[in-house]
Amino acid sequence: TETEGSSFDFKTAEIAPGHHILQAKAISADGMVGYSEKVPITVSAVKLPTMYHDDMLLQRNKPIRLGGEGKDGETVTASLCGTSATAEISGGRWEIVLPPQPANKSTQLVLTTSDGVIISFDNVAIGELMLCSGQSNMQYRMEMFRNLSANADKDYPDIRLYNQTLTLYGAEKTDNPTGSWRIATVDQALRFSAMGYLVGKDYYLSQNCEVPVGLIYAAYGGAGINAFLPRGANKYDSDLREDGATYYNTAVAPWKYFTLGHVMWYQGESNTQMNYPYEKVLTHYVDSYRSAFRDESLNFIMIQIPIYDYPGKYGGLRSGVGVREGQYHVSLH
Repeated sequence: TETEGSSFDFKTAEIAPGHHILQAKAISADGMVGYSEKVPITVSAVKLPTMYHDDMLLQRNKPIRLGGEGKDGETVTASLCGTSATAEISGGRWEIVLPPQPANKSTQLVLTTSDGVIISFDNVAIGELMLCSGQSNMQYRMEMFRNLSANADKDYPDIRLYNQTLTLYGAEKTDNPTGSWRIATVDQALRFSAMGYLVGKDYYLSQNCEVPVGLIYAAYGGAGINAFLPRGANKYDSDLREDGATYYNTAVAPWKYFTLGHVMWYQGESNTQMNYPYEKVLTHYVDSYRSAFRDESLNFIMIQIPIYDYPGKYGGLRSGVGVREGQYHVSLH
């Protein structure tokens, strides 16, 4: 047993799927060796992305899509609110679609695998799931604005926040291990996107606090719209083609196996160059997300950029008019 002040240096190793007997061994800096009792464990062949966690939120009133990775031939059964469905793992992936559910402030999601592992997630909410994306205006946290901090007035157990770190990556990821679900306590709200939190909280209050809200942070300061496009989404115009690393690959792509309700988009300052075809690219953005999430009804909340001295900030010929017009026109579709 480790005691306070001991010099044991613990190391862990990944364990292959299957049934095992686990015994921990610890060696101190001065050569002392200690062993734990032997414990039988089962390591599942099913791998779950980070967004599966206690306090998570699932989208209401739409088919609930769940997915992950695993060993071919194994099966996964998902159970939620008295419904269940089973899928066989094929090509290293599995996907389950459960029937739509109404708003629910706290329930349990249970995944059962054919190799005998039962994984339960508690305090799961069902409500409106919103992806909060864009550049700096979406990135700025509540705590950065003295006049907004009062909006984090108390804990809101029915608002769930998912923070994650964005990095550039050249291929789509199936998980972002930096992410985590948190209840919207005052402290967590202050560290979340101000725009995302205020919109989510306003919606929650407008529903008489009866519909939980989940907010996913996916913003990066200074990013152009291409950084949030799937590879090939701008193929309609050779001038817009970009095949490099994007934030989409780490912050958005892992959510494709979930059901979203809304995408909140606040971006455009980095694309205020004169004659930049922002409306066309933003249309590609909307179309590509609806295609990726297999949901033609996926709702987009377009937040227009403000009137500002963009030439003074960025230099050259700049104007926010074209971006704002593009945001307005696309919002009508």
